Amino acid sequence: MKENKELEVLTAHFSKKLEAEEKGIQVYETLLQSYGLAGYEIETNTYEGETVTECKLGIGKAVLEADDYPDYYGGAFINDEGKLVIYVVGDLVEAQAKVAKVIENDEAYVLKQALYSYKELLELKETFDFLEKTDEQVEVFANVTAYGPLEKDNLLMVEMNVLDQAKISQFKAFVSDSDMIVFRQGEFIENQATVHPGQGVFNPQNGRSTLTTRARQNSGNGPVGFIMSGHGVNQVGHTIRNGSAANATVLGQVTLRQWSGNIDAAFCQRTNNAVSLSDQIFQNGLALGPSITTAPVGTSVFIAGSSSGVQTGTVAATNLTVSVSGVVMNGLSRASYSSQGGDSGGPIYRTISGVRPIAGNHIASNGHFGLISPILNQFNLRLTE
Repeated sequence: MKENKELEVLTAHFSKKLEAEEKGIQVYETLLQSYGLAGYEIETNTYEGETVTECKLGIGKAVLEADDYPDYYGGAFINDEGKLVIYVVGDLVEAQAKVAKVIENDEAYVLKQALYSYKELLELKETFDFLEKTDEQVEVFANVTAYGPLEKDNLLMVEMNVLDQAKISQFKAFVSDSDMIVFRQGEFIENQATVHPGQGVFNPQNGRSTLTTRARQNSGNGPVGFIMSGHGVNQVGHTIRNGSAANATVLGQVTLRQWSGNIDAAFCQRTNNAVSLSDQIFQNGLALGPSITTAPVGTSVFIAGSSSGVQTGTVAATNLTVSVSGVVMNGLSRASYSSQGGDSGGPIYRTISGVRPIAGNHIASNGHFGLISPILNQFNLRLTE
């Protein structure tokens, strides 16, 4: 019988925590969709006589930008009781009325006063993202490992590899001395490049990474394949196998790839029809998807990595800009799960009542992962059963 770490942790208090979180996350998704975030649609399709369940993005944006958020909204997170805490700027009564237009049940969330709007925090972050750096600023950012909103603190975090008063003063002098910024210790992170979700996949040029999930291109009965790590392959056209040996089974060929912005992913189109693409997680045999989910701060998530197996953690930050092996990426989340080299591409998912919707794919050490929605949008894919 396969070791099943997920079932080990889904006991007593933890399963109750996940059940409580689900209500908070439903409220969170409703709120963000009112701001323009795309939901998802589940549909049943028949291809060559086989009926499958599939999931695709609905109408809206795959990722919200600063201007999409209303001025009263200061961010949100899931607290220890699983309830959604919504930060609001300005009058609480007025904010309550605005939130109530979207969420009827006022017992499903808690309002908390904030000093800064989420729009302000993201606008400050974006000034760093798009800064045309002077020589002094290049030197400052060479020590910056990550930056992004701290939802629980209603501040913008800047992490530094060397954190001392001299480095902080240098940042304030040449970049920004905004009161919205809090400085934290950080470290430079590395990719962990390494058929089922969570299973190792290989190519000769890059070694092993982890299969995220299977998918289909959005063109009727489009090509079927799987999503994997983008940095796990050097370029489109690479052949992916299920092992490192020369005689390992060929799974497919990479047709789409991106390792920049908020995406570190590739789509490998199946070229070997003798290969069955399963929806069962390699390490425990449990079905993954085909649905997607958000993962706000405070959410419990799982990773299925080909090196680490199934691990769990809590989301600590979202919308981060991070230097990953020298590549600056944005829109990443950070969670407390553990990982090892070879786990890159591993699916990040939640589990509720036997369903495991996908939140994203593992990118780098210290629990950094990207979101699944931008991948589906950019590559024009849908998740398939």
